[in-house]
Amino acid sequence: MKIRRLMIAALLAAAMTMCCSAHVWASDAVKSVQLNDQGTGAREFISADEGFTSADGKQLRLTMTGLTSNNKAGMISALEQYFQAGTDGNAGSGTGSDSDTPIKIEDADFVDVEKWDANEEKQSDYFYGYDRGHCWAASCANMLWLSGWAKGLINPRTGKLFRNEDDIFEYYNVNFFDHGNDTDRAIDWFFMGEFFTSGPAPSTYTFDNHSGGLMKTFVSSVAQKQHDLVKNPESIGEILKVAAGKPEERAMFEVTVGEVLNDELTIGTHAITGIGLITDPNAENIAERYKAIILADSDNDAHPSAEELAERDAIMQKFEGLDPIADEDEVEKVREELIKYKESRKELRPRSYTVYKLRYSEDITGTPYWEVVQFSDRSITAMFNLDELMCCTDAVLRSSTETEGSADVNTHVDFTLDNLFTTSNETSVRDPYEVDADKAKKHEFRPGEPVNVNYFLANRSNVTLDDSYPGGNKVTVDWTVTRDSDGGIIDAGSVSQAFNTYKKIEEGAMLFLNKTDTGYSSWDPGEYTVKVSFNKDRKFNESYYLNNHDRTLHFTITAKAGPAEQKKANTLKVSSKTVKVSLKKLKKYGTVVRKNAITVSENQGPVTYQLKSTKYAKKISIDKKSGKITIKKGLKKGPYKVTAKVTAAGNDDYRSKTKTVTFRIIVK
Repeated sequence: MKIRRLMIAALLAAAMTMCCSAHVWASDAVKSVQLNDQGTGAREFISADEGFTSADGKQLRLTMTGLTSNNKAGMISALEQYFQAGTDGNAGSGTGSDSDTPIKIEDADFVDVEKWDANEEKQSDYFYGYDRGHCWAASCANMLWLSGWAKGLINPRTGKLFRNEDDIFEYYNVNFFDHGNDTDRAIDWFFMGEFFTSGPAPSTYTFDNHSGGLMKTFVSSVAQKQHDLVKNPESIGEILKVAAGKPEERAMFEVTVGEVLNDELTIGTHAITGIGLITDPNAENIAERYKAIILADSDNDAHPSAEELAERDAIMQKFEGLDPIADEDEVEKVREELIKYKESRKELRPRSYTVYKLRYSEDITGTPYWEVVQFSDRSITAMFNLDELMCCTDAVLRSSTETEGSADVNTHVDFTLDNLFTTSNETSVRDPYEVDADKAKKHEFRPGEPVNVNYFLANRSNVTLDDSYPGGNKVTVDWTVTRDSDGGIIDAGSVSQAFNTYKKIEEGAMLFLNKTDTGYSSWDPGEYTVKVSFNKDRKFNESYYLNNHDRTLHFTITAKAGPAEQKKANTLKVSSKTVKVSLKKLKKYGTVVRKNAITVSENQGPVTYQLKSTKYAKKISIDKKSGKITIKKGLKKGPYKVTAKVTAAGNDDYRSKTKTVTFRIIVK
């Protein structure tokens, strides 16, 4: 049976999009600083939200959590040195305010789960306790411990209280196969006992295991939010909540990172924990405001020694000659011994927070992203998403605890309403994992344009809706639209939908907020909020609800189309060619200027140029008005791919237009 379960789980995991990939993320080019080797073990965490002065005289601010009274002063001192050392990256005890070199700060009291081995070739084998794909579990463990939720909870494996983040990580390890996963839904599993997936698949945790659900009446999904850092780069500032003034506003964050390949964003594939930010509060723009990010990464010390591997192999030899079915009890004993050995090794590895410089950039398509500088030796690393978990407070607990319905702590959640988004589409996205769902999301609408809400209903448990329930198999969803400026109600409605009777089916549906018999109402420009309520009348009185709480979405009605939108499209055309430069001339003259890298034609209005590629920004520049390329001394032999934006300003008859162009520079 166990072998069959493993095969099925492997197939299921292959069909899901999750963290963590097989890519080894941790960079070797890191400067390490040790604070205190003598951890107290108590680890009552405090935050820092303090200013300091950088080497160039800027007043910067450190905002972070995960500190203790023993290491706070040392951490702040290390960061001051990081930003105040010599700009050559070597002088002083830090790395230099202009250096890209990360700094890893170690302390025994930090919160930092480590894997057994980030490079283990054998993966996805629950039977032997591998954890290569469990970066998401490590981030969950860090968040649950730092946020305070796991303190005071009983660990089902030991029957005792969770001692630290390592205990939580082990709890995930033994209940989930070694695959990537979704952090937010894994946290829901920890609290509510159900790992939600789309469709009938039971997920990647073990089929015969129904652990989790340590606080089943706490609706943890209400205490979580997701932030898209690509669509909304400014949402990186949400991390500042780690040290928010009001306890009920504090939160912990999982950060999803991925690669930029061929100067184009890919997808997020690795989960780490966001500990804090270093900011310039006086900066005039977003690119200069966020200077560095502080992260805890499960991969950066996950490299067992030769001695550790030999001890591991000695334990694994005990499996030889055992039959997985006939000798199941003995196999389980050896497996437990192996897991305990690996866990003990992980706990001995250094706990660290790493400071990485942030760089605001754009890929070849013009899509903005935050680069975590030198996070990986192999490629550029971009941040894709933030998963937020509110910290444990009485206020959050009261507001997110299910008090209605017959919430039976011995069963799983039955019904959910989630994954809501506003859209102008008139046909609903049926499956929440469809790629089209992301494209359908919209937050700004013109007067008279359809304003709709796509939402998903799901039967998560074994409840079969039929005529024995009051109201039969229909679920009622109510909605109200209010104007943010004065709270006035603009419109309201109620929809009843026949519910799918199958277990674990999730189905999309649509709310038409401004639809009338003759078209769509034209609301005035401004900010609006729609509140959506699920099953308000509580007719399903035998069910345990999830997400019964009101859900709110914000949207904007913008001004009507103006003259600029009535103009014709700009006819701008842009081409490029390879530029060749002699290394000998470069060394002799210091700089070389080339005029013919970019050719512009048929532009309407004056043209301006801007360098997009930031990787070689110190050695390659472009003149804003002429487009001339300047190559500076210090660029080594080889080809360089450079990307620029060319903008034609437009005129009375034509709109402005920006095109991205890529050209090559060859230093020979």
